[in-house]
Amino acid sequence: MSPRWRGPLWLQSLLLALLLFACGAPAFSMEEIAQRAGQAMAELESLHFNIGVEGGPAYIDTESSLSLRSAEGDMVRPDRVQADLKVGAGGLAVIDLRFIGIGSEQFLTKPISGEWQRMPAGWGFDPTVLFDREIGVETAITQVQWSEQLGDEKIQGVRCYHLRGQAPGQLLAPLTAWLITSEQVEVEAWVGQADWRIYQLRFEEPPPQEDGYPTIWLLQFSNWEAPVTIERPPGF
Repeated sequence: MSPRWRGPLWLQSLLLALLLFACGAPAFSMEEIAQRAGQAMAELESLHFNIGVEGGPAYIDTESSLSLRSAEGDMVRPDRVQADLKVGAGGLAVIDLRFIGIGSEQFLTKPISGEWQRMPAGWGFDPTVLFDREIGVETAITQVQWSEQLGDEKIQGVRCYHLRGQAPGQLLAPLTAWLITSEQVEVEAWVGQADWRIYQLRFEEPPPQEDGYPTIWLLQFSNWEAPVTIERPPGF
């Protein structure tokens, strides 16, 4: 038997890296991908988000007359969020609103005048909980029952792992400002292979009635660690 070759440590490391590269990226389980994604989210100090809602309505008021269509804005740790909202009114018009959340304080513009006010009682939209340390994205993604790893996809030009699974509605409710009420929800996640960041989440909530439409939530994240300043509205 020929003697074992012992080259310099740096050369051994280089050869090992080349061997791994030639064999392809290391395989990770769905649970490992989710855990790494949750950790990457927990380490972020700021990001941009875009939330879209299609299909069945997601009502944000107690009278079930105003439904969230979209929310786009920025988050800054630990508890500051600003967003531009599009809200459907009676299924006919779409109203543009602005939201600011700082800690336990939430502010919303009035539909017609655009004047700032404190969040009206009974409204159900508060995007600050999306990034809560205990019940936000970073915790929820690790508790989904992932059942299938689909083919890799590119989101925002980044190659991502694509996972599919199910989760209790109560687990995902905070990610939609408590607007999800179903017992079980279908979940998909797209996680960057190079940075483990969550680029996209998709929730499909079944309709409350057989002849209804499922409510589709699409959450997209970008502009990580970009400098953002969020202050209270003038006069508050």
